[in-house]
Amino acid sequence: MGCSPSFPRKYRPIAYEPQCRFTDTGRYVDSQRTVTSPTSFFHIIHTYLWEKFISERKRRHEAKARLKDMKVGQLLSQFPMWTEQDILDFKLRFQMLDLNGDGLLDENEINQLLDELGDTSTNEERRQRFIEIDTDESDGVDFVEFLKVVLSV
Repeated sequence: MGCSPSFPRKYRPIAYEPQCRFTDTGRYVDSQRTVTSPTSFFHIIHTYLWEKFISERKRRHEAKARLKDMKVGQLLSQFPMWTEQDILDFKLRFQMLDLNGDGLLDENEINQLLDELGDTSTNEERRQRFIEIDTDESDGVDFVEFLKVVLSV
């Protein structure tokens, strides 16, 4: 019998090293340096698989920050025919149309709006118009591009 219990353990044994000291592959990471090098197979695969997703999130985050930090005075100089209240109203409408709240109107959001308004244009016509509106080729219509479309109507 001895000192050790002969029955199965009900609880996990105590770990003296926290999980943050280990990489995803189980390698130990010293607190002074990391073990995973940027040329490891894991890092290369990770970068390849997530690069598009990370760049898309970064782009959307930047657009959201631009919309939040946008100064009405700068827009008044670009669009002198509108008052400050007009631009704030357009900003509110833009935010209502931006369903996912990323600061950009993507093609799906615009298509949904056009469907609700009863537009009967084809997807090819809508895609061509979206490309014309998206002057900075960001795959989304930002607030300034939105104001230019409103001005042209």
